[in-house]
Amino acid sequence: LAAENMLAKSGGSRVHRPHVVERDEDGEEIRQMGASGSSHSWRASKTNHLRLFEVFRLQLTAKEKPLAPCAWANLTEAHLCNRELYMTWAFWLSRIYEKPSKGKSGDLHLSYGSVMAYFNSLVALADAKVNPKSDRARLFLMCRNFKGSWEEAKWLQGVKDQMHRHIFQRCTMNNIPMDMSADPVYPEDGAVMCRALALEGSAEAADRKMIVCSVIQGGCRAGELAFILVEDMRWDPHFKVVEAKSPMVKVSKNKIISFMAGINRHWCWFRQWADSMVMNKRAQFAGELDEEGNPIPNPHFLSPSLQSAQDSGTKITAILRDVCVGREDGEQALR
Repeated sequence: LAAENMLAKSGGSRVHRPHVVERDEDGEEIRQMGASGSSHSWRASKTNHLRLFEVFRLQLTAKEKPLAPCAWANLTEAHLCNRELYMTWAFWLSRIYEKPSKGKSGDLHLSYGSVMAYFNSLVALADAKVNPKSDRARLFLMCRNFKGSWEEAKWLQGVKDQMHRHIFQRCTMNNIPMDMSADPVYPEDGAVMCRALALEGSAEAADRKMIVCSVIQGGCRAGELAFILVEDMRWDPHFKVVEAKSPMVKVSKNKIISFMAGINRHWCWFRQWADSMVMNKRAQFAGELDEEGNPIPNPHFLSPSLQSAQDSGTKITAILRDVCVGREDGEQALR
C-alpha cells in the first residue's frame, strides 16, 4: 500500500540529466548535429579500428602494397573505392590476424562478431571520407545497402558470406565456441542472490538487492536500469504490478517493464525497494525544496546509487558476479 500511495502521488515536471558536451580531437566543443555518431565511445572505436588497419597495411606483401601505400588519412578515393582493398582486408581479418592472447574463446583469431565489426566499420569510414558528389564513390558505396539487388551490394554480401563460412568451419574443426553469450540468470538465481545479500545486512547490500531484483524482473539491459524514473512508474490495478518506462539506449525507444511481488520475501520487489529506502539515506529529488527553499534539480531515479557510477551496466554486472551464490551459509556475500 505504501508503494501504491507513493506512486499515486508521484508527479511533477520532468528534469533531464545535464547535456554531455562532446568535443573534437582538438578539444573544441562540437556544436553541430552530424549524420554519423560523434560520441566518445564511437571516436574511441574509430581510433581502434584505424590502428588495426595500420597493422594490416604494414603486413601487406609487396604485391599488395599498392592497395594501401600510405596511412588511412592519406588514402585517395581510388584506394577507398577499390574492391581489392576490402577483399584483402576481409581475408586478413578472418584468416591471418592473431590476437595477443586467446581470451575466453581459446582462439587466437578474431571471433565472427569482431571480424564483421572491423570489416563493416572500415566501409563506413570510407563512406564518410570520400567526396559524396563523386559518381565513382556513390556507385561503389551503394554496396552498403544490403537489401540492394545491384552488383556492388551482391559483391559485398558475397564477401561477408565467405568470411562467415570460413570462420564457422575453423571454429567447428577446432571445437571453438562461436556463441560467447554469458550464462542466463533465472529468477531462482536472483532469489538466492537477494537472500545472500540480506544475510550480509548492510545498507550497501540492501541497495544491491533492489538492483538485482529490478534488473532480473524487468528483463532490461543492465545499463538501462539507471535511467528509470520513479515519476514514470505507475500502479497497474489489474495485474497488481508496478509498471515502469525502461529507456532502450540501443534503439532510443521506451519499453514498459513490470516489477511484482515474488513467491517469497527474497524475490519480492516491493520488499527489496522498501529495504533499500529504509537502509539508505534518502536523497532529495526534483520538485522538492532544499533547506534554503530552492528547487532541487535532481530527478528521482529508481536507483540513485547508479547515477554515481561511470558505467552503470558494468557496475550491475559486477554486483551480479560478486555475490557468492555457491556458499550454503550465505555469509561473505559481498567482496
